[in-house]
Amino acid sequence: MGEDRHVPAKTTVIYCPRSARPCGVYDHAVATASAIARAHSSVAFRSEGAWGLVLDGTVRTVHAHYPSVGFGWGVWPVLWLAALRAAGKRVLLTIHEYEAAHVLRRLYIRVLASVSDVVFTPCADLRAVLGTRARRVMSGSNIELVPVAEGERGALRARWGLGRARILGFFGFSKTKGYDRFLDLARRLPADWQAFVIGGLEVVEGAGDGIVRTGYLASQAETSRCLQLADVFFCPYPDGLSERRGSFWAALAHGVPVIAYSGPQTTDLCRGPGILLVDPEGPDPIGRAVQLLPEAANGPKPRLPDAVSREAICATYLAEYERGERERR
Repeated sequence: MGEDRHVPAKTTVIYCPRSARPCGVYDHAVATASAIARAHSSVAFRSEGAWGLVLDGTVRTVHAHYPSVGFGWGVWPVLWLAALRAAGKRVLLTIHEYEAAHVLRRLYIRVLASVSDVVFTPCADLRAVLGTRARRVMSGSNIELVPVAEGERGALRARWGLGRARILGFFGFSKTKGYDRFLDLARRLPADWQAFVIGGLEVVEGAGDGIVRTGYLASQAETSRCLQLADVFFCPYPDGLSERRGSFWAALAHGVPVIAYSGPQTTDLCRGPGILLVDPEGPDPIGRAVQLLPEAANGPKPRLPDAVSREAICATYLAEYERGERERR
């Protein structure tokens, strides 16, 4: 969609600062804003001109998406949100991280939330802190499914040097998703399995560890095709599987079984056919994950729950936009 300075002023603006490096929160903001704007001409997306929104009299609601890589630690986001409210705007905020954040980051998030009217979040702990001002929303998958024809699969495997082995996949932009634990499992894979890292993690030239790494893939279609090459995904998130993990939802959206670490935020929505959970506090969780590989690969394929679809996420946001407009009348 068109964006930034050339977008006409709108009743509701979804804002997320452009990131200099890959960012799932930015992708979430773009995907949801694009989907909503296609059906509602009163909504636009911007990634620049934050302070201009304060003075724009045609904008009544600003929905900001908080990525740590975009907002950083500066005081300006707090001042900006406060200025928006002082100008009579309704301020909504989406926050995707809380449980896994350290103490100072949690405090900063709570300060941001305190100058917002409503906070959308997939984090149950943050919803408990904020009470009635919080709304539950899913992170969802930012990667749209691009079907791979059966005849295309062999060519893709050959392109990445995957051979005939079964593929254990890892997907993500950062090492905070449990990459070190994935490497531990990769070292213990059976001989008929191969590790495949998809996404923004740097390609290690001459690593000699047998792991195939794509590096950052600018094309969503290419990312989708690579996701479908995996037989199983391993998701050993340090804080356990939860509703905020877009890489987990992407695996489900592509029908790939998942082995994941459980945690205190692992809800019933994160359980079901094709999802096998490992207790990270149990004896040898990596060894347990190795044991589960055949069951995962040969078992049922998972599906993305309807509540996590892009349509459901957009409906959650739209309901709050419309509620705010009704209250203004």
